[in-house]
Amino acid sequence: MDSADRGPTLKDVARLAEVSRATASRAFADHSSIAAATRMRVLDAARMLGYTLNQPARSLKSGRIGLVGVVLPDLRDPFYAHIAAGIDEVLQDQGFAMIMIMGRGGDQVAAIERLRSHRVGSVIVAPTSTAIISAIRAAKLVAVHVHTTHHSLVSDCVTGYDYEVVRGIAAELITLGHKRLALLLRSPETSATRGRAAGFLSAIDAAPSTVSGRLVAPHTDPRITSWLPHLDGASAVIAGDAGITSRLLQEARNRGVCVPRDLSVVSLGDLDWMTAFDPPISAVDLHPHAMGRHAAETLVARLRGDAPAPPVEIRVLPTVNRRGSIAPFRES
Repeated sequence: MDSADRGPTLKDVARLAEVSRATASRAFADHSSIAAATRMRVLDAARMLGYTLNQPARSLKSGRIGLVGVVLPDLRDPFYAHIAAGIDEVLQDQGFAMIMIMGRGGDQVAAIERLRSHRVGSVIVAPTSTAIISAIRAAKLVAVHVHTTHHSLVSDCVTGYDYEVVRGIAAELITLGHKRLALLLRSPETSATRGRAAGFLSAIDAAPSTVSGRLVAPHTDPRITSWLPHLDGASAVIAGDAGITSRLLQEARNRGVCVPRDLSVVSLGDLDWMTAFDPPISAVDLHPHAMGRHAAETLVARLRGDAPAPPVEIRVLPTVNRRGSIAPFRES
């Protein structure tokens, strides 16, 4: 992406002014260590390029830039724990401090509002919603959304290929002869679950009329394990995350359902224990650690004035690990 497409950045200004990016940043902040002549050269270069110092860069002077809020649903979920680890690696390496807050729904909105009292100027948050975006705007925070996006794309976001990967898995199961498929999802919906549902239904629509699919999102309570009765006789199931997969397998074992003889299983989310299970569980590695790193790198670039002017969406390509838990359909 060249400068004409993304708009001038602080790096472009520094290059034209023949100074380092750090010097250009301090010049905009009117730092006492910068000579007047150097500051004027930087400002002249900015005017020539049409570079406008944005709100994140102005935060340099106030000191709010060095503290980043991270709002995630639950670190007991390995997916979000890996996202947090990726975020932390980058922020520590770049000299930023992190405030971690866990919460869901309304708790996340309240968490974002609380960040203002901690002199926090930016936030990385998952998932997202109209209410969360409104809270971010009210708090005047620079934001990056991870794992989910919003239709308005008002902030940078890091997402996956939820539609494409689920559509591909469902199509593969159909080619193995499975005529009744199910997709297990959590509620409430996010952009990730909506994409997965759309991809699943698209594969069903493209299949012969003898193939049917069922979306299942009956529970949010992790203590409830009664998934099998909702599958409506499906011979193949795509589980929406590793936690759902674990509970599904436990219930299948308790009810004498054999994987993959009676039920083929694919997990959206890959954990170490899945390779040790008998049979090993086919799973999609969504690379949450990489998502976290990309989110933090994008935020740091935005804060330092090195990101493109409009918000960007970064998509992390998943890896499908096919193992022993899927098999061609066989009549009971």
